Amino acid sequence: MRIDTVRLQELTGDGMGNGDTIMISTVLGRKYATLLRSGVYYNIINCIDRDVDWFQLSKGDNIFAYMAEEGFSNLEFSIRHQTLYEGV
Repeated sequence: MRIDTVRLQELTGDGMGNGDTIMISTVLGRKYATLLRSGVYYNIINCIDRDVDWFQLSKGDNIFAYMAEEGFSNLEFSIRHQTLYEGV
């Protein structure tokens, strides 16, 4: 996934900053991308690259990596998931 920081700056008035949190949901039918900055939530789904492959977990090992053009030492990355079971 790629976040267009130019679009993000146009939307919020500033680029990524210290303390910003981006939350992305890849749940089928409930996908979203939100920026939390100074207690204000921004819908940034339009800042995600249009040709994105949304993350999906598979059985077994899943390996993800992340990178940034700058400020790499200030990044934290985590994935949370809920195991869902189908029933009758």
